[in-house]
Amino acid sequence: MNPETEPLRRVPTAPELDAEREVDFGRYARTIAGKWWLLLLGVVLGGVIGYLYGQTGGSTYQAQATVYLGQPLSVQGTPVQTLSSDPTGVATIARSQVVVNEVADQVGIPPAKLRRNVSASVLGERNRQTTNVALVGITVRGSDPDRVEQAANLIAERVVASTSSYADSKVETFQQRLDAQQSELASLEDRIDELTRRSEQSEGSSPTEQLLLTNLLQVLEQQRADLTDRIFTTEQLLESAEEVERGKVVSPAAATKVDARSTRTSIVVGAFIGLILAALAALLWAPASRLRAS
Repeated sequence: MNPETEPLRRVPTAPELDAEREVDFGRYARTIAGKWWLLLLGVVLGGVIGYLYGQTGGSTYQAQATVYLGQPLSVQGTPVQTLSSDPTGVATIARSQVVVNEVADQVGIPPAKLRRNVSASVLGERNRQTTNVALVGITVRGSDPDRVEQAANLIAERVVASTSSYADSKVETFQQRLDAQQSELASLEDRIDELTRRSEQSEGSSPTEQLLLTNLLQVLEQQRADLTDRIFTTEQLLESAEEVERGKVVSPAAATKVDARSTRTSIVVGAFIGLILAALAALLWAPASRLRAS
């Protein structure tokens, strides 16, 4: 046949290729659907294997210490920005190499292992937004409950020490002031007692001397009253610095046993993998049958 007269072969168009591809996908879907029992078996077996895998993961221990960061105040009573003002930075302090090395030496855990298992998170964020109280949980995980508990408490104490330097300075200042005022009050009371005895023994003294003793006693009594008021104010400031401004460990850590792996997650992942493998097995079922037959 002459090439000029030979009919042109029809080249499949894109829509026809798409149609063939849709037919192939449809055939694959029907093949898989036809082996629905195989899919079900794969899901069940995968879930069982996932459950067994989750159970063989063993258990670990977790201990969490709750830390109150404190609220430092200025002389006017307004909040002061310090390390405790940013509770999210506590994790940096808790996992710092200096803190980890010190605690690791005390509890007998390798520093690298301890650092991997230390975390810190803000507790009750909604409550903090309304009450401005920052509570942070210092959590340590590990295989030894005693060491985990001890490590969490030691790290919590170091976090408190690092974030409470401003409040500690105020506590020291107020304590020194209180000691000086109480010493002054004790000296003043000794003088009052002495003048009181002299006044009782001055029956034979002149009226002028008795008047001077009486006036001096009144002055000293007024000084004692003023000093007592100042002591009361200092005690209040000291208590506020210790209880409000300075951080503290609110709840010491106690080790509890937790699952190392999530059983639910293991079941879901196992069932999904079983489903995928069962679908592949369903697609290969017919070709494998033909090979066995031939």
